[in-house]
Amino acid sequence: MKKASTTSSALIAITLLTLNGHVDGFSSSSLSLSSSSSAPGLATAAFRPARPTFSPSKTNNNNNANAIGDVHAYGGASTMPLHLQPTSSSADDMTKPKNQKRGSNSRVSAYTADSTIDYGADGQPSGIDMPSFVGDFLVPVVCTSLLITSNTVGAGMLVLPELVAGAGMGISTGLFFALYAINLLSGLLIAEVAIKQRESSGDDAPSSFKAFTEANIDIDCGADVIATISIVKNALVLAFGTMKAGEIGADVLGLDPTVASTVWAAAFAALVGTQTAPKLSKAASMLVVGLFGSFAAILLPGLAAVPDPLAVMSMPPQSADVIGSAMHAAPIILMSFIFQNIIPTAARILDYDRTKVVTSLCVGTFLPFLMYMAWCVAVLGGGVDTSVGSMDGSLFTIFSLITIAGSHLGSSTSMAEEFDTYFKNNKEQQQQPASDDDGRSNDLFSLPAVITPALMGVGFGQLFSQDLNELLEVAGAYGSPLLYFALPVMMACTQRNKFPSLPNLVPGKSIPLYFSSAVAAGFMGSQVFQNMPF
Repeated sequence: MKKASTTSSALIAITLLTLNGHVDGFSSSSLSLSSSSSAPGLATAAFRPARPTFSPSKTNNNNNANAIGDVHAYGGASTMPLHLQPTSSSADDMTKPKNQKRGSNSRVSAYTADSTIDYGADGQPSGIDMPSFVGDFLVPVVCTSLLITSNTVGAGMLVLPELVAGAGMGISTGLFFALYAINLLSGLLIAEVAIKQRESSGDDAPSSFKAFTEANIDIDCGADVIATISIVKNALVLAFGTMKAGEIGADVLGLDPTVASTVWAAAFAALVGTQTAPKLSKAASMLVVGLFGSFAAILLPGLAAVPDPLAVMSMPPQSADVIGSAMHAAPIILMSFIFQNIIPTAARILDYDRTKVVTSLCVGTFLPFLMYMAWCVAVLGGGVDTSVGSMDGSLFTIFSLITIAGSHLGSSTSMAEEFDTYFKNNKEQQQQPASDDDGRSNDLFSLPAVITPALMGVGFGQLFSQDLNELLEVAGAYGSPLLYFALPVMMACTQRNKFPSLPNLVPGKSIPLYFSSAVAAGFMGSQVFQNMPF
């Protein structure tokens, strides 16, 4: 799904603005919707801080040029300029002496609403407030970091405690940190590709990860290969959520799990098939707020109820086959850290500024690491009771349903978009440009594009019904390494050869590329080895 907007992040951004009183360069009305595909994380929102620019216009009077400018706040659907009026109506007052040149410290003329515009030695107008550190750096970085975090957390989080218990907390902590770092490296490579695309061509990186890949790599039948991998990976995640929803329906309502799963899949097919992108965006925003609200309601009291957190951190493995448990857990943990779909959008929000992009990626991916670790400690330490019927169990059920719903919405919408490129024969309908607010056109998805993901979700779920974790394991062992490790390496290699003069975002020359390739091969190879009959 092309990513929709996070209300929770908007509330935080607005709170920061309120506390600061006034932040130059950021307008709360300039929060713009941007969408992109994400699974298993929730569909989320992009925040584009306004960029104040000074655009002088020339007015000749006695052959003397006066700087009369407008301050524009770009970022929203519309631009509202603040016209700077002269403080005097006299033509003489509006004239700059011939011996004064731009770049001197002398005053040009009085052209602000309240003050004077002076040109400093650097040629920049010093009489107007330039963007502050808070408005120009901190606010957009924090908002984008939260966008990345909400895009990362998904349904895979529900099974992490049982995976950690099998391999042991010590080994699992190492896996968490290693896979966080590996995904961060992959994200930085993708960000490098997006930034270089902007620097070399002047074009914005597409929000769609598929379109982004196609624009930066030349592969025969590449579009079909990428679409197939994406559809299968999302179908596996969709099946996991569908079957988990069926289990909850059986525990809470006493329904047959298969019936409950089918009803769940049909309900989301109806939602995705009857709603336009703006309405799906609002639904995703509500789910994001519910996700973080319910998670905090469970986690904070749960951590406080853990008698000895250090004892939990040193908990020994519960499985006799520690290595096998770790190999089983690694692909699922990898899937839990996937966020790369949102990077082209995040880079565009931050104006492809390298420092801002790197900071947002590091912070936005580290927050899920902390959330996952805290969640495992709270559950394994006995601070959270996940049994049905208890108070914690009821909160956990709500949290689980919201998490699964967000993941399901993202996966099913992403799959519907891919299927629509094949089911819709009208090329004009396929290529209809998206509006600024929608992220895609207001057309509804075709009926086959909506029904097919639901059928795949139920079908794959039944196929893996003996062990639902295998759904995430296969997706993490094959789909994610191909999409988010192998393809970024190919894109980065292509760009580095094509534009050798552009600086690399990721240092180390070719070492990070070889490492990412080895990770992709290792995950796929380990899964093949585990499935060997010997």
